Amino acid sequence: MEVISLVTMKGGSGKTTLATCLGVYWGKQGKKVGYIDADPSQTAWRLSQLGHGFHQVEFETARQDTLETKIKAYRDKGKDRLLIDTPGFESPLIEAAIKNSDCILIPIRPSPIDFQVAIDTYNLINELVKAHSRKLVRFVLTQANMKSLIARQIKQDIQVRNFMICNQHFSARVAYAEAILSGSTPSYLQPRGIAAEEISCLATEIDGLLNDF
Repeated sequence: MEVISLVTMKGGSGKTTLATCLGVYWGKQGKKVGYIDADPSQTAWRLSQLGHGFHQVEFETARQDTLETKIKAYRDKGKDRLLIDTPGFESPLIEAAIKNSDCILIPIRPSPIDFQVAIDTYNLINELVKAHSRKLVRFVLTQANMKSLIARQIKQDIQVRNFMICNQHFSARVAYAEAILSGSTPSYLQPRGIAAEEISCLATEIDGLLNDF
């Protein structure tokens, strides 16, 4: 089972949107997907109760003292992939998720403050990984308009520092929010739309990275 954590120390980064969209996409593709909502707000778990669009992903919540037990339970169930949605602030839960992950995605909105917090998040991950094992770590731009100067500048700043960033980004599209309101994701609600294509491309890119790692 491959464990993927979505990690950031700032709320509003698009973390849960990114995690749920990837999980639902992989479930739709036939993978056995588990999802641990370790964020105290439990946004993802609440969304999973809204509609049929999340039915192919098994959702659980977890605290720091139950996270590793929940991970083991999903592994014992034979899941192919597990997503961990972490708190949007520095927490021992984030450290536990990092230690138990194969892949760590850092969502980042294109703004100077979000950029600095994302770098702080990366530094935390790097410090923890040194003490454990090698991890696949990638930044993912979210809520981005790549025609804007700020989005292109943030991506360039990440690359200049030799940090790895996914080629595919999530755009600032209402399709993501509209799908959530319907208890679904764009992969189901608008399967031929641009948002669904973004999800597919990012999921395929992550598949390739995990296969090569």
